[in-house]
Amino acid sequence: MFIGQRHIIREVEILIPSGDNVNLLLLGQTGQGKTLLGFKIAHYTGQLFGYKIADNNDEFYNIIFRESEHYRTIFIDEIHRLGYDVERLYELMDRRRNFFIFATNRPQELPEAFRSRVIELLFAKYSKEELREITRCYLAINVADELLDMIIQAAEENPRRINQFCIRIGSIIRITGGTLTKGTLKNIIVQYFNIVDGMNSMEREYLSLLERIGTASLQTLTSSLGINKETIQTEIEPQLLFKGRIKITSKGREICRT
Repeated sequence: MFIGQRHIIREVEILIPSGDNVNLLLLGQTGQGKTLLGFKIAHYTGQLFGYKIADNNDEFYNIIFRESEHYRTIFIDEIHRLGYDVERLYELMDRRRNFFIFATNRPQELPEAFRSRVIELLFAKYSKEELREITRCYLAINVADELLDMIIQAAEENPRRINQFCIRIGSIIRITGGTLTKGTLKNIIVQYFNIVDGMNSMEREYLSLLERIGTASLQTLTSSLGINKETIQTEIEPQLLFKGRIKITSKGREICRT
């Protein structure tokens, strides 16, 4: 079972029974379930499939070409890692003997020629009830919606983080032998998850740096924080932009003062 993204699932349910081999591209932010849904789709084809994380070297392409002879369905995650060299896959994509599933959170790094060869399926924002259902499944403890919402907020509505938080909450409750109350959950969120005022430690460190130096380039943030560029762009900045805490201008990253 996959919770949410019904618009994608409905389209897949039409495409796969048709017997046509298509090229799908799953688009969405980090942690939204692209890889999980990609596996679900691959299993749904009813055949064995190949899975690889994109790696731009000759051995990767050799493996994909070999597997294309053995598997109908091939799932390539983080396809943006190939950049413009993804054109080396066009031969396989164009002959339509395989059902390709690709996933990325950085479609802007892919050439238009690639994107013209795929059906793009964009992950939608999860509804509150979908997020509650996801949290219930991962938590496996019957609790009130108020507690579910606290976990969802702490995880910044990110299904992957919800899963990670629920695993840790379950372990803490089992070890301490307590019950999950509002007070207990608040304590876990602050003491174990290090989330203060709705922000995790990386977000607070990012904001603290901007407070000290004012406008900063991505390169400055990367070197000063010791955090790689991809983590900043896909995990930290989207949340701070959504919360209205920063803005990105032609000069760089700045604190929002209004």
